[in-house]
Amino acid sequence: EGWTPRTPRARGRDRPRHVSNEVITAKYNAFTFLPLFLTKYFSRVAYLYFLVQAALAYWSEVSPFSPWGSSSALLFVLGVAAIKEGIEDRKRKKEDMATNQRKVERMNADGLFQPAEWSKLQVGDWVLVRDGDLFPADLLCIKAALPDGVCFIKTANLDGETNLKVKKCVEWPKSADDRRKPATPAPAVAEGQPSPGSPPLQSPPVESPTRMDGAWLEEFHRDTRVLHCEGPTPDLRTFRGYVSSGIDVVPVTIDHMLLRGCMLKNSGYVIGLVVYTGRETRIQMNMRPVPFKMGSLDGFLNWQILLFMILQLIICIGFAVAAFLWREGPSKRRYWLATDQFTGSNYENAAIFIILSFITNWILFSYLIPISLFVSMEMVKFWQSFIYMNNDTGMQDPVTGEYARARNSNVIEDLGRVEYVFSDKTGTLTANDMRLREVCIGAEAFGSMDRPLELSGVPEGGKAANEVFDPRLAQAVEHLRGYLASHKKSLSCFQTPGLERLVAWDEYRVGVPGYLGDSEAAELNHSRLGGLAFDFWLNICCCHSLILDSGATARMGCPQYQGPSPDEVALVDCARRLGFVLTARTSTHLELDFLGKELRLRVLNVLEFDSHRKRMSVVARAPDGRILLFAKGADSSMLPILHRTDGARQGRALQEGTESHMNQFANKGLRTLVLGTRELSEKEWKDWDTRYQVAAAGLAADSDERMAQLISEVERDLHLVGVAAIEDKLQDGVPEAVQQLLRAGMRVWVLTGDKQQTAISIAISCNLIKEPGKLLVCNAEDYAGAEATLQRLREQSREIIYKGKHLGESFVGSSAAAASPKRFGFVPSSTVMQTPGRDGVVCELVLDGHFLSLVIGTPLEHKLASLAAECTSVLVCRASPSQKAQVVKMVRDFRLRMTSGSTPLWFSKWFQYQEPRILAIGDGANDVALLQTADIGVGIAGKEGRQAVNNSDFAVGQFRFLVRLLLVHGQLSYYRLAGLIKYSFYKNVSFALMFGAFQFFCGFSGTALIDSITASFFNVVLTSLPIIVFAAMDQPVSMTSLLRYPQTYNTSRSLSFLNFWRASLIRAALTAAVAFFVPYLSIATTGANAVDGLAVSGKTIFIALIGCVSIEMAMLARSWTLIFTILLVGSYVVTFALFYVLPAIEKAASVPDPELWGVADVMYGQPIFWLQILLCYAIVTAVRTIEKTIKSAFDPEDYDIIAEREHLHGPAESAGSETMRVLKFFVPGGVSINTASSAYSRDASASKVDVEAHDGQVALTIETKGDTPVVKTSRRRPPGASP
Repeated sequence: EGWTPRTPRARGRDRPRHVSNEVITAKYNAFTFLPLFLTKYFSRVAYLYFLVQAALAYWSEVSPFSPWGSSSALLFVLGVAAIKEGIEDRKRKKEDMATNQRKVERMNADGLFQPAEWSKLQVGDWVLVRDGDLFPADLLCIKAALPDGVCFIKTANLDGETNLKVKKCVEWPKSADDRRKPATPAPAVAEGQPSPGSPPLQSPPVESPTRMDGAWLEEFHRDTRVLHCEGPTPDLRTFRGYVSSGIDVVPVTIDHMLLRGCMLKNSGYVIGLVVYTGRETRIQMNMRPVPFKMGSLDGFLNWQILLFMILQLIICIGFAVAAFLWREGPSKRRYWLATDQFTGSNYENAAIFIILSFITNWILFSYLIPISLFVSMEMVKFWQSFIYMNNDTGMQDPVTGEYARARNSNVIEDLGRVEYVFSDKTGTLTANDMRLREVCIGAEAFGSMDRPLELSGVPEGGKAANEVFDPRLAQAVEHLRGYLASHKKSLSCFQTPGLERLVAWDEYRVGVPGYLGDSEAAELNHSRLGGLAFDFWLNICCCHSLILDSGATARMGCPQYQGPSPDEVALVDCARRLGFVLTARTSTHLELDFLGKELRLRVLNVLEFDSHRKRMSVVARAPDGRILLFAKGADSSMLPILHRTDGARQGRALQEGTESHMNQFANKGLRTLVLGTRELSEKEWKDWDTRYQVAAAGLAADSDERMAQLISEVERDLHLVGVAAIEDKLQDGVPEAVQQLLRAGMRVWVLTGDKQQTAISIAISCNLIKEPGKLLVCNAEDYAGAEATLQRLREQSREIIYKGKHLGESFVGSSAAAASPKRFGFVPSSTVMQTPGRDGVVCELVLDGHFLSLVIGTPLEHKLASLAAECTSVLVCRASPSQKAQVVKMVRDFRLRMTSGSTPLWFSKWFQYQEPRILAIGDGANDVALLQTADIGVGIAGKEGRQAVNNSDFAVGQFRFLVRLLLVHGQLSYYRLAGLIKYSFYKNVSFALMFGAFQFFCGFSGTALIDSITASFFNVVLTSLPIIVFAAMDQPVSMTSLLRYPQTYNTSRSLSFLNFWRASLIRAALTAAVAFFVPYLSIATTGANAVDGLAVSGKTIFIALIGCVSIEMAMLARSWTLIFTILLVGSYVVTFALFYVLPAIEKAASVPDPELWGVADVMYGQPIFWLQILLCYAIVTAVRTIEKTIKSAFDPEDYDIIAEREHLHGPAESAGSETMRVLKFFVPGGVSINTASSAYSRDASASKVDVEAHDGQVALTIETKGDTPVVKTSRRRPPGASP
């Protein structure tokens, strides 16, 4: 079963062999770096392609180039990549060394603690860990400095949670000698006195030992105790094991384990037994790599490279056949070529000749694919992510001072192509700052969101504080104060079962039994309400996992609490402010101060919260000797296990009144927790506890299932003691951020575990839901109901969409239904053009977790995804963590099916790059599956730890930063990388086609115009630096405009399939034709220094091409910076100097090259050279200028329009002076209406736009009065059209 005995280490004892405690995360070492690095990079098709090209260049009989050019280019690219890999791996190696060489004190056979490196630890060693130190391995806690055998640890490195957790020492099993010794009675503690073992949450003033205690050491050598435990597992929440001594068996749970990576805090020291080491520790087994995510541009590139290879194949075959035909025909008339003399490169056999000619052309046209592109993309993504994004002050958290972090630069371009945003609610949209605002006790609601207790400034614990919370409850508390003062010894700690009635008032309402009606008019019974309030606050103060922070308590002057759940902190903190104070906690006792009455309860069992039960329980013995079980949890998990009281009249009143108030709390956006208590008899508890401890010891294979059954057995028949309503405020800027995302055309999904009413209320407050009256709500009890619901809602959604796109409702209807703009308009911030959804239609859907469980994995899943795809906003309630990931997968698969049609899903995944991206954002460990399933995962560093951040692609401090991350960094990254890709292919295809053009004049022989060294400089040096600077710094419009006009998001056509090939092939062919034919056809063949030689004419064409592609780079850039200008001009100027430098270097190396030596003097000394290149530049500039002018005038992009506006008015123009500039609408019947402003004024009070149809059928005049557009006139309209 995987159980392994792990014996404490001692002299002369043999131990089983276990793994080393050394941890290695580095990928390489000195021997494996080169083979692993080359294997990694040559497994990519592009690098393997370049390797084959470089190898073929060494075949001198067929290669048109010397091998040094292609080899040096490939080595340069690999060298840059190797340096990057080496730097990153060196950092990992340094971290490994620092970790493995850390010191810890290990006990030797004589009981002395001596320093030892972490890597030297073995299973069975005893180690001493001091305050502030990390645990070097997974340890079993044996001894602690604090009384009561407890210690505090910080688990931030393990699970991301920053709150301290309590661990306790294992109860060492007794030996035979121990059994013969008389038991020492525990010291008695008077009622109301503090526990002698109450540990403070601060470092104790004790010195760490240098030697193990003598009695312990003697016992250690005398007796054999063995820890039996489960095999290594990544489970962080459970541990199954036991310690045996041959006589006794003591169970070991996760509460006794100190896991590697956690830190000891405020505990002095602990002594632990090493249980798991190295890669078998929990933290190492949980260090799974984040799933590899490939950016959409990488997928796009893979397909384009494949298509270019096919194009290269076609060209090479064509030219190879043409070479054979030319040899057999026209070459016969050129006897001086001696093509009838067959040599090593001129085979007589036609097939061999064609094959060799094909290889020659394959090498010649290898420049079709830019080898420098891949290194350039890595450099640009690094700059965009780690230099630009990570230092953006616009995304700096004002509270923590942390910047946004890019953790995966592979998908940075996808930030500009997001269509779906899936967001968690708690801690993501909300601040995770919990406050108890209202309660329901005895079917009556108390408290108010308008009276925040923490801001009142009144003294805590007194009558004034209770009056601030609720004056009516304050009177009952005063009755309770008197009761507690008068019952010092006969106090009942669970008063609800003994009450005559269970409601807080005496008079029933007229009508249905239990109906409350106007509860304010009811007469409260303050005495009875006091007893109910006592049970309510006792449950809150006992049922939790909090510890007291004595350091903060000393600073604040009142108890301060820490715990894993902000809910629990909010509840106990509010109880303290009202006079019900948790004053101390140990591993076995809780000490309370209720309105001056001191209570001490013994904790018997703690049944921790888990996501399946959705509740937690604590079993404790009250001061009156009764055993009570306190439970709290979500209403869906608590209501079914409550004691049924609906048979009595007051029972129905309690049930109906509580449910009524719970709905009211939910409608206010408050989170509700139901509290229940029950009494256990002594016999019942002992019988249950015996079975529970056996199951907890893990002695059976099905212990987990047995524990779940036992917990369900005791968590039943609870008395309802109240409901707590907790407020979790929205983060700053969340409503505005959601509005911006919707305006940008994104579909926003919010996934929460809250009940439906609570979730809808919060969705309305954060602008997710605009029209609550038109919500599409999916609720069903069974599969048939789900199918009928989907059919009905599908019809409703189609009706909403049809009406939303109607012209009359778009202009005259509600402000939520706007015209459908194909191109956005510049209008004030409050106008109809800024409604959610790019098409102006608002369709909103609400899903339930139960509904999802009925639909996911069934034929209805596709119908649900189709319905959701038509909605701008979707709210998912009662969703479990696994369902969140399932929803993302459902939407992604639906999008793929819509793209690929009937293509199988496994094949359609190759086309994922065409689809807009799915982004998920969350803050907790339960969001990790959601983040990893989505195309882009964004983690928020919130109060639930850093697990979400550690498993994300990007990290931000607050939800509102998501807007800047997408609209600014996303758009700019996509725009820049798209420009980099297009230009890189453009310049290389131009270069390759220049060689191709020359083949028509050299008999398709594969002769190259220029030498290989010069060709390598073209690709790697002369044209690479300007485009890198462009891709790192260029921006189409200002960042202010990108944020102001979110409608521009994801509308760019810069890297569509058509645009890519138009730029990469058609424009490149034009550039190559100009750069080749102008110099070639104007060659001067007379004079002493004629420029008709291959070396001179080839260099002339080369310089002309460099200038042409530099002009294209200049016209592609929208913002010229100083460094861009210097590099662009400098790269071109360096080209002229290159033909002086290269011959000088070759001469110094004694390898003169006739293709370079003296060429510069001849070329630069002829006026015809300068006229040739200037004519090339003039033609290219004229053609590109005309093209850009026509495009800007007749088919401008959004960026063009904004850039024109910024040029006229500046980027910082206020919103009040904006005027509609260009707008497109779709009206019923498919009539396209283009608009242009006939009166363009900066004065908002005088703005007017005339709308004219192409066919003259419709004419409207829209005037803007302040911020409101008004349809002034409607001169003509087609029959049947709405006015």
